[in-house]
Amino acid sequence: MIAEGYGSGQAPETYKSDSTQSFEIGAKDNFDNAFRVASSIYYIRWNNIQQSVYVSGGCGLQFTDNLGTAVAKGFDLQADAVLGPMAFEAAIGYTDARYIKTSPHDLAIDGDAISGQSSINGAPGTNPPWNVTLGAQYNFVLADHKSFARFDFEFASANNWESTLQDPRSAQYSPFTFGLPSTSFLQFRTGSHFGGVEGSFFIDNLLNSHTITNYERTFADASNPTPPTPQYNYYSFRPRTFGLTFAYHR
Repeated sequence: MIAEGYGSGQAPETYKSDSTQSFEIGAKDNFDNAFRVASSIYYIRWNNIQQSVYVSGGCGLQFTDNLGTAVAKGFDLQADAVLGPMAFEAAIGYTDARYIKTSPHDLAIDGDAISGQSSINGAPGTNPPWNVTLGAQYNFVLADHKSFARFDFEFASANNWESTLQDPRSAQYSPFTFGLPSTSFLQFRTGSHFGGVEGSFFIDNLLNSHTITNYERTFADASNPTPPTPQYNYYSFRPRTFGLTFAYHR
């Protein structure tokens, strides 16, 4: 493969294919349909990561090279249980996704977190190490109609490790980049069945959280010192939302 660009007086750079090696082991158990659990642990190694390298000097050229090695490892556990009219669901996952080898161009630094798909315009975009979801539903009869009330909770932790954008040792470092905080999101729903129609009332973002979930950063204009820092566009959850839904089941 031929790279996208190269420095003045240099021959075109070539790069290799990247590759991954993954290993996973897990189990699923069912106890009389009253309690079910599924679990797994995994290990993924990403070799010869393809990354773009910008040529210094402001010429706008770049080339692709194989830079660094990364490993993602972790586990997940899911369980659900039925106790009379109550049904419970829970899931927890842990992911440690980091570079394990520093690249020659300092684009990947040993120990830094891997940026995920949520990385946009200067945001670190790292994946949260811990993800937790909890759900609880109460089933009952109201005026001879099957009814329910349900809560769902989601939690994502802040990342424990810097991304390359946050690491001063990295060529990608920016002092204007910051890590994302942990987030919590709570939903409520209640409803009843009327023959083949299900009507329900819901509240999304019950706690009306405004935590920053991601952001994009515009770069400061070097020829215009005012404003001296970049502009930030922040993303968050939709504000607390009430609504009604109706569904017809044949």
